[in-house]
Amino acid sequence: MISKTEKLQHKLVLMFLYYAGLRLDEVRNLKWENPDFERNIIHLKTAKGENERIIFLHEKLKRALDEFKVHRSGPIFQSNRGKSNAAHFKAQFFHSFSQHTRN
Repeated sequence: MISKTEKLQHKLVLMFLYYAGLRLDEVRNLKWENPDFERNIIHLKTAKGENERIIFLHEKLKRALDEFKVHRSGPIFQSNRGKSNAAHFKAQFFHSFSQHTRN
């Protein structure tokens, strides 16, 4: 599924879901300060239930993030205008993903 996904942004979302076990809401709220590339962890400050979580940063996910590093501050997943994609994130992702997997 990940290898068939063409858009790097969508591939990254799938990788966060699969390799890090993040919830979709956690993925859409990720900021560049959450992954710690030196310690190979992802530090979630606003996880479900307002608890903090520390997750292992998989090497494949780390490499993909390195490719994707358009910005290195603010939200990881931004709109073309540099703002968070939070409002339409789920709908856009699943619509686009379902289109690609049908083929």
